[in-house]
Amino acid sequence: MDVFGRKLPDIFSDRVFLLVLALKLIFAFLFASHFLTGLFIPFVSYFAQNPLSNPYQHFFELGQLKSFPYPTVMLLAMAVPFFIFGPVFGFAAGNLTIFIARLPLLAADLAIFYVLCRIFEGREKQVNLLYWCSPVIFYINYVHGQLDAIPIALLVASIYLLFAKKTWQSFALLALGLASKSHLFVALPIYLIYLWKNRVPYQQIAFYFLVMFAIYFILLSPYAASEGFMRLVFGASEQLRIFSLGVQFGPSLL
Repeated sequence: MDVFGRKLPDIFSDRVFLLVLALKLIFAFLFASHFLTGLFIPFVSYFAQNPLSNPYQHFFELGQLKSFPYPTVMLLAMAVPFFIFGPVFGFAAGNLTIFIARLPLLAADLAIFYVLCRIFEGREKQVNLLYWCSPVIFYINYVHGQLDAIPIALLVASIYLLFAKKTWQSFALLALGLASKSHLFVALPIYLIYLWKNRVPYQQIAFYFLVMFAIYFILLSPYAASEGFMRLVFGASEQLRIFSLGVQFGPSLL
């Protein structure tokens, strides 16, 4: 099977890969934390049923300020399976809804694995063991239900394109990643240093970043002017942790 003009690595037919994939599908159906069932799924379900509304403002007015601390691309990525399967199976909470909500995470997980196999071509078995079979990744995606796989998939694909000298495509994916979770802003100095080290002209570097920020602001524009979006996304405590310069220890550790 060809993906983006290249044959899938043989590791995708490996028994260990398929066994772990089966386990991920089972756990994706059975387990979820309150973050997924009580916060993310109701938010995305509301948006899928009311696509012309502003879900950030709606949940802000309800006082549910932790419902969905992610920008628009994350919302759209999570909403795709709800748009497809919601009218058929309904939007009521349950194991099937949990599984539907996990489909974007599974897609992102597979995308990260595929790109890593391309980056470390010839060492696919190590990637299979260290990434695909990682219990940490397994727990985060298929037991707890955090959404970080989506922005990380966009970041990894962006870095791969950057190394492949496809700079415009790389910065476009980076803009999508930033519009899915703001913590990816910490990666911007790495891009800047990489381009500078490769002797890319300063004007061209500036233009890459200008276009990236333009795409980013366009993606945020449907809701950015609303108080609900600013409070739920940029005012969320989860977003502000990026600026934390210290770690608080309890008195019992003194």
